[in-house]
Amino acid sequence: MGKKDFAPIDYNKVIKAGLDKVVKGYTGVKISASVFNRLSQVERVAKLKDFGGKLFASYIKKKISCLSSEHEDSTPSMGFYAGESYVGFNCLGCESKYDIFDIVGAVYHLGSFKDKYSKCVALFCEQGSDRSFKGYGNKSYAYAGSSKVKQSSFKTLTPFEKTLKNKYYIEFPESPEDETQDLTLIDAASYLKKRGIFLGSASIGNNVRYWDYNNYTYIVFVNDDGTVCRRCVDDDYEWRWWNSKGNIGIFNESALYKGQPCFICEGAFDALSLRSIGLPAVSMNSTQNFKKLLGMDGVMPILLPDRDSGGITILNKFKDKFFTPEFYFEGFGDYEILKSGEDVNEAFVRIRKKGTDALLEWRIHLEDLICEAYEYYKRGK
Repeated sequence: MGKKDFAPIDYNKVIKAGLDKVVKGYTGVKISASVFNRLSQVERVAKLKDFGGKLFASYIKKKISCLSSEHEDSTPSMGFYAGESYVGFNCLGCESKYDIFDIVGAVYHLGSFKDKYSKCVALFCEQGSDRSFKGYGNKSYAYAGSSKVKQSSFKTLTPFEKTLKNKYYIEFPESPEDETQDLTLIDAASYLKKRGIFLGSASIGNNVRYWDYNNYTYIVFVNDDGTVCRRCVDDDYEWRWWNSKGNIGIFNESALYKGQPCFICEGAFDALSLRSIGLPAVSMNSTQNFKKLLGMDGVMPILLPDRDSGGITILNKFKDKFFTPEFYFEGFGDYEILKSGEDVNEAFVRIRKKGTDALLEWRIHLEDLICEAYEYYKRGK
C-alpha cells in the first residue's frame, strides 16, 4: 500500500477528474522562496498541504468518483476537505484519503515521498526554494540567507503533549497492514470498526490512542488539557470507562476556535464519528463542561447531544444560548439526524450500514445545520 493505509490512486481516475490539468496547468502565485526556506521540514510539508488545499478547493466544487484503485465508486463519494486536522481528498464510502503529494505522485508516476515532495516544491514554490527532503528527525533547522541556523529542540510541553509522551498509549498506525504485528491493535481496530470508524480516521489529529492494561485493550481519547477518557473494548468488563481523576477536559477542543460552527456532542465516539466524515466536532465528556461554553469567546456551538432524556435536559438548559437543531423537538424538522434514544455514534453506525448514498444524505443534513448555525450567530442569535 501507499504511504497512508490506502490503495494506490488509479491514474485513469485522476485524468477523468481533470486533476492532472489542475496540477500541470497551475500558473498562479507560488509560495515565496524566502519564506519557504526559513521553515522547518515539518512546516514545509504542512505549507505545501495547505497550498494544495487552496488549489484543489477552488477547483473541486462537487464530489468526484473515488480515486482509489480498489473502489468501484458508482456514486461519486469523494470530496475535498480542508479541516483542522486534514487537508485533502476524502472518500465517504471507503474512507480513502489522498493529499497533494499523492495527487502529484499519481500525475507524474512518482513512488517515494521524497520525489513527490521535490516535485511539489518545483511546481508550487518560487525558483530558489530548497527541494531537498532531509527527513523529520528530532531537530529542525531554519535557513537565514546562506547560513544554516540551528533551532533549539527543547520547549515547554503542554499537558496534551505530556500525555502523548506516555509510552503505554500507542498511536494508531495509518496502515491496516500493521494490525498483524500487534494483538492489542487488532482488538482496538476491531472495536473501532464495530463503531463504524476505520484506522485512518482514528489516526487523524494525534489524539486517539490504544493501550494494553493487564491484557485488557482500551481506546484512549486524549483531551486538549491532557486528561484522558479510556474505553475498554470488552463491553462486559467492570471498568468499561476509566477516565482521569477530577475534572475531565473537552475532547478535540481546538475545533471550537476555527472560526466556524462546531458540533457539540456528549461522548468522544460521537465526535470521532463526525470528524471521520470531515465535520468539526468536540465531545464535552461531562455535563459540567457544557457550562464552560458560556465563557468561551468567538465560538459557534451546534448542540448535538444524545437524543434521550439527559440530552433533552441539556438542550432545554442551553437552547437560548446556543444554536439547537429543530429535529429534537416534536413537530419540528422533517429529517431526523438522530432517532429517539440515539447518540451520534449510534446514528452514524445505523446510517453507514445503509450504504454510501444514505451516509451522504446524512452528512448533507449536518452541513445544512452548519449553514443555519452560521446565520444564527451572524445575526447575533
